[in-house]
Amino acid sequence: MDSKDREILDRLEEDGRAAFTEISEDMNVSEGTVRNRVQRMKDQGIIEKFTVEVSEREQVKAFVSVDISTEREFEAVLDDLPDDVEVFEVAGRFDLFVKVSRYSSEEVNKVVDDIRSIGGVNDTTTYMVLSDSQS
Repeated sequence: MDSKDREILDRLEEDGRAAFTEISEDMNVSEGTVRNRVQRMKDQGIIEKFTVEVSEREQVKAFVSVDISTEREFEAVLDDLPDDVEVFEVAGRFDLFVKVSRYSSEEVNKVVDDIRSIGGVNDTTTYMVLSDSQS
């Protein structure tokens, strides 16, 4: 491991999501050089794993309107929702809007199916987000 490898490691320790292109520009080397050095360090066991967090802008998003029956306590339904969704109690035809963000439409669909299977959920309508003004 040389000083360039150490510089790459320092940068990745600082920000594990730093793009190879960013690192290469800062180091004044090619992106391929950074990519190859990272791969070599992975092969040698110097880098064991990366934790990747995809920006919310890169995710598939949907809003799910949820109608809850009066047969079950409202709070009990809320407790059964996935922990990583945003929940909004609303007035109107539906009781809740649930914001779901996942890496694929298949994963969004699984969450919607899970919500539909919760006892006390009468009906859902899913609104896929086609564009986002923040993107």
